[in-house]
Amino acid sequence: MKSLLRPFLRSPGFCAVVVATLALGIGVNTAIFSVVESVLLRAQPYADAERLVFIWQVEGDEEHSNNWFTYQDWKTQNASFSDIAIYRRDSFNLSGTGAPEHLIGALASANLFSTLGIPLALGRGFTPEEDSVGGPRVVLLSQALWQRRFGSDPHALGQSVVLNGIPHTIVGVMPAALGIPSRSELWVPVGPYSADARWVDRGNNPGLFSVARLRPEVTLGQAQAEMAVISDRIAAAYPAIGRTRAKLTPLIELSIGEFRRSLWTLAGAAALILAIACANVAGLQLARGVSRSREIALRAALGAGRNRLIRELLGESLILAAIGGGLGIGLAYLSLDVIQWLAPAGAIRFQQLAVNAPVLGFAVLTSLVVGLVSGLWPAWRATRFDLRGALQAGGASAGLAPSAGRARQWLVVGQVALTLTLLSGAGLLLASLDRMQREKLGFDSRDVLTFRLDLPVKEYDEQIPRVNQLLDNLRRDLGALPGVRSVAANYAPPLRPGWQSGFHREDRPAPKAGERPSMELSFLDGPYFATMGIPLLRGRSFDDTESPDGPRGIIVDQAFADRHFPGEDALGKRIVLGDGWSKDPELQKATIIGIVPTLKLYGYAQEPRLVQAYLARRQIGLLETTFVLKGIGDLRALAPAIRAALAKYDPTVPIFDVRTMDEVVDGTFAAARLYSTLLTLFATLALVLAALGLWGVVGYAVAQRRREIGLRLALGAGTGRVVGLMIWQGLRPLAVGVAAGLGAAFLAGRLLQHLLFRVAPFELAVVVPLTLGFIGLAALACWFPARGAARVAPAEALRAE
Repeated sequence: MKSLLRPFLRSPGFCAVVVATLALGIGVNTAIFSVVESVLLRAQPYADAERLVFIWQVEGDEEHSNNWFTYQDWKTQNASFSDIAIYRRDSFNLSGTGAPEHLIGALASANLFSTLGIPLALGRGFTPEEDSVGGPRVVLLSQALWQRRFGSDPHALGQSVVLNGIPHTIVGVMPAALGIPSRSELWVPVGPYSADARWVDRGNNPGLFSVARLRPEVTLGQAQAEMAVISDRIAAAYPAIGRTRAKLTPLIELSIGEFRRSLWTLAGAAALILAIACANVAGLQLARGVSRSREIALRAALGAGRNRLIRELLGESLILAAIGGGLGIGLAYLSLDVIQWLAPAGAIRFQQLAVNAPVLGFAVLTSLVVGLVSGLWPAWRATRFDLRGALQAGGASAGLAPSAGRARQWLVVGQVALTLTLLSGAGLLLASLDRMQREKLGFDSRDVLTFRLDLPVKEYDEQIPRVNQLLDNLRRDLGALPGVRSVAANYAPPLRPGWQSGFHREDRPAPKAGERPSMELSFLDGPYFATMGIPLLRGRSFDDTESPDGPRGIIVDQAFADRHFPGEDALGKRIVLGDGWSKDPELQKATIIGIVPTLKLYGYAQEPRLVQAYLARRQIGLLETTFVLKGIGDLRALAPAIRAALAKYDPTVPIFDVRTMDEVVDGTFAAARLYSTLLTLFATLALVLAALGLWGVVGYAVAQRRREIGLRLALGAGTGRVVGLMIWQGLRPLAVGVAAGLGAAFLAGRLLQHLLFRVAPFELAVVVPLTLGFIGLAALACWFPARGAARVAPAEALRAE
């Protein structure tokens, strides 16, 4: 061991550069592997998770939630599943103990947890009696909620909590691993809600989703074929609702499907960083081996066999790789918080990143492979020499072979090509992110604060005047807060899930079942369009005079007017809303009173698929709404005043999801920002390593040709010519590397195409400036060591040899 450490003590600078290079390469790959392991490779927390499927109800090309009765038919008529369960994401106001709190939760069938194959952490699940109309009100808590509100007290079982004004008895605690639906903190039985008027309509899909477990002998294809037969049977039995079909998707695809391709692309980019680091270290090892050729030859002359010399040189490389690997693990650990901060909100698996046993195993294996790859070839080259020539030669050029210099140049060619590939990919992603952020969404998000509230059903359901009075009072009080200029509300403002409804023109026959057009429907209160900076193109907006029993007006977007009233003036025309809006036929109709621009409701990347329309919230009496406040200054600081204003009218109702509209918009870029940031970091590291590699090639050439340079200068060669000769040593591999890199960048752009927005896979406006900048930086990296050639004193160089 002492003999292995001695060379390091003699060359601390060399060791520091090698260790730092390997630490960066191994650290980057360990961090990315931690993400891949957590998001893609880690086992699902369910028994036999590969047999779990998610069931969509599909109408045309649209995937919808499930109808309650359709779910019952699926459950009783299939032979492919051992069980089918159902759930619905919902929200609850927790009150009665401490400050009121808004919680994300779910309605769940009693068999959901057995279908998933996940045991409870404490207590029991729901009984069939509890999961039925009129059943006892019970609740299951998430482990996080149990710890936060009850201090992990096992005696919390049997206690009562008030949810939406209704007492519920705690019967169990779910394990932390359960992620259906994501971010849920409590579950209540779905059965007591199934008598809701919206659920008993076979044409309505009230946000329910089904999860099924395939029988061991049944494949996904066989189950899909059986569900198609059942769908045909349902359509024949209920022709009024039209034909819908069931679509099966492996459950794991819901949580990781959208990330798989992107994360494997990042893993490939990280592997390129590691390849560049290995090439850099191999070049340094090769140069060091040449400089140690006299030492190695002397040891060979004293009886050391070539295999022994290779083992010792390889041992030195493995020690450096082990140190670099240890530092790389530390870098990876420090980077996880940054990755989690950049990750998309709601991506639960990104929040579970850890340097665990699989990640440590990957880091150790990577360090071993890197040590072997970067050390074996240099060790083999360093021990391949003419023993007599090496012992007779002296100085820096001892044992020098022209092929050693060529080998270093080819390593640099590879570094340059890979670096340009990463640089081009990062440039494309950054250009894509920039164009995303410049995309016009149709509204002004600046200086707007949003928050949500959900009034409890027990207190406010079907009491429209009371709901309107509370929200009118709250809107008035908020408008009086310092810095607030206008206040409005919308059930579903842009970038948040909304409501879809069917409709048809009043002056035309009602379409057949399944052929009725749909629209994105929002419910407004107050000067919403002015608050959000949305111009009113024609007509008028709502005011505070709309009565629940009065005629209904509707505001539509320009796409609605163009598509459904082509060549006509849509103002004043009437449409018939979908089923369930009112028992009064006249209130089922709405007159178009205004037209506004079409908005990108779901972000920069999704062109609107459906037309958009707006009703007055005060005529509908919805209990959930989102307030939007336009103002100046730090609007977030208003949150305590908003809570106090609401508490004046109902202290049991919390506000939640307090965010600026800029933050809401910014969240749509989260995934793009994560990928572009990481790839830009990779490209920067690669750029530094490639520049160091070119610096090393020229510096190595200057050191090895010192005597030749001295002789040229002594014979009258100008310093400029000598410097140019040395720069040429670096430009040759640079030119070849750039040519190869442009070809690789073209292919890389194709691989990144799914991440790009309004950017071509090989956009010259992005690739050409980056390539020229890289060439300029690389030329500068060649010039600095080449300049040292002009400082060689001829007499001293000749005397040294």
